[in-house]
Amino acid sequence: MTTPRDTHVIFDFDQTLVNHESTLEIVKSAIGERPNAQPMLEQLQLITAKAFSGKASLWEILSVMKMIPYIRKHHIQRYVDTIIGSLDPSLEQTMHNLQREGTHLYILSGGYAECIAPIARSLNIEAQNVIANRLFWAGSRAMCPRPSPLINPGRGKSRIVQQWRKEGRLTGRALIVGDASSDYQVYANGWVDGFVCADYYTKQPMPEMSGHILRADTPRQVHAHIQTLMNERSWRDDRPR
Repeated sequence: MTTPRDTHVIFDFDQTLVNHESTLEIVKSAIGERPNAQPMLEQLQLITAKAFSGKASLWEILSVMKMIPYIRKHHIQRYVDTIIGSLDPSLEQTMHNLQREGTHLYILSGGYAECIAPIARSLNIEAQNVIANRLFWAGSRAMCPRPSPLINPGRGKSRIVQQWRKEGRLTGRALIVGDASSDYQVYANGWVDGFVCADYYTKQPMPEMSGHILRADTPRQVHAHIQTLMNERSWRDDRPR
């Protein structure tokens, strides 16, 4: 349980903490040496951005899932080793500053916990505060995603944060930082008090929005925007209770 004086910041992962879609990068690595890799990569590129922003059709989501069995544990480890220590320094400093200020940090992602959790651990984010999809494994081979609301992050993220509010896990002021409509929807549905829109990596910026929203054009702006929103006197009074 947390208290009404606590502050919380929920980060998206793909296109927010890293400048790509993590699942796309891992699958690209897994299928890159196959004889039929090129058409598969082209199909994956078209679908993935839509899938992880919550805009993909059921058929498109299933098309991505069909490529999951190409993933092996060493592909995950290779990705993690590449990313740890290579995040934008200003984002790492933002995490450090927020933790020093006593803010609770979370990562909520439509990507996969197998690759996100080790990176979160390197940022001193508690394992219980990392929520993402997970995979079924047969030995070292990925089989398919486990059932999860985040299979469709467009609805799933909001459902999860709603549950946190109801359980008392997210008592106090909370913000979400992300690049996609699935992140904005958490704010629009009233489950957090503000939204930092991460425009700095995405190639498909969100349209204009109103409310307790600030847009970050560079990673260096994220911490200042979080502080500004947290210090605003006027807060949403229509959040569901």
